[in-house]
Amino acid sequence: MTHTTKRWQSENRGEKCVIYSKEAFRHTFKNPIPATFQLIVEGEKDDEIEFSNKGACIIVDLSPSGIRMYSKLDIPQRPGY
Repeated sequence: MTHTTKRWQSENRGEKCVIYSKEAFRHTFKNPIPATFQLIVEGEKDDEIEFSNKGACIIVDLSPSGIRMYSKLDIPQRPGY
């Protein structure tokens, strides 16, 4: 596995981020991509699903195991992750 460090600054908002990645394949965008996201929370029963309001974010990179994004919103961390 490779270890890379990437630094970027958003042209529009002056946001700064330092990324440490340990995946062998990760596609980092030259310019972060503006996007929206929505959290999906599963309830205790199989048919219980809740959706959050949509939030703004910027996509920094993609890998086979997921997406790395940045948002000014306070996103709660799921227990165990």
